[in-house]
Amino acid sequence: MPAESAPPLWAAVLDDLRTRLARGEFAERFPTDRELTAHYGISRHTAREAVRRLGVVDRRPRLGGRIRRPPTALENLGATLQALGVRLTLAGASRRRRRSRRIASALGVTEAKPMDVLVQVLLADGQPLLVSELWLPAGCPLSDADVAPLLGVGASSEIARVVDESVLPAVATAETSDALNLPAGAAVFCADQLIAVPDHPGAWHRAFIRPERYRCVVRWEPASDGPNPWPCPTR
Repeated sequence: MPAESAPPLWAAVLDDLRTRLARGEFAERFPTDRELTAHYGISRHTAREAVRRLGVVDRRPRLGGRIRRPPTALENLGATLQALGVRLTLAGASRRRRRSRRIASALGVTEAKPMDVLVQVLLADGQPLLVSELWLPAGCPLSDADVAPLLGVGASSEIARVVDESVLPAVATAETSDALNLPAGAAVFCADQLIAVPDHPGAWHRAFIRPERYRCVVRWEPASDGPNPWPCPTR
């Protein structure tokens, strides 16, 4: 009986890279090919093949790489609607001062101080689809221009990174109902996102979404703790 051939070297490196990725080792930066060859004692060709099969690394010459995160629920929503030919625009920018115990706790800032809240409405073919609220603690460098990438309307932001997200049903406030042209107390989806900002505690993004504008499909993933956070809309 012929002996079984040994698995290729890149496969062993790939397994170890996946283990390290799951431990969060590459959150800030993925190693360069040279660093991988030195660490594993392999050729550059083997290192590149393992990284290619890992499939989640965006390479940057001489700087290493960055792990390509999956799109967020809101990015999926915006990208899917635009692919369907829906015209998405942001309107009605305004600034409020508000307090939230939950958001202050998540950002690690004092609850006593109100935060700036940048409010905008995302229009789909001219009709309101969602209300976006960007909660900013004192000194946060984000502005209303950073909202579009969070909604999948613009290119991904280099300064604002979503690190946690949830989407749950909620009851719209009177203000939100008015902005979305909904009756008072209408049901909406509420998407909450924790935003990481370099050298800052971060920010909070909240979106209230009209649920009846587009049909959607929810996918249940065996490896997750719940449903895919945003269903893929269909016209």
